[in-house]
Amino acid sequence: MNTTMPCAEGAAAPVRPARKRVNMKQWAPYIFISPFFILFAVFSLFPLLFSIYLSFNQWEAASGVEAMQWQGDCMKGRCSE
Repeated sequence: MNTTMPCAEGAAAPVRPARKRVNMKQWAPYIFISPFFILFAVFSLFPLLFSIYLSFNQWEAASGVEAMQWQGDCMKGRCSE
């Protein structure tokens, strides 16, 4: 004679939403265009921003970066002395 044990009634395990997979088709265009943005930043944005920074400094390139002296607006003729 076989008897089966009744299953204990309990709360069901919560169902988690399915995890989203990374879709490479979605990211592929950004990966392929990223070298352009890296080179653009290195060869265009950095020199532009550095030249703006240099416009507020007195600097002789032969003496190195350590010799920069902050002049602020004095080089533009608006010095408050």
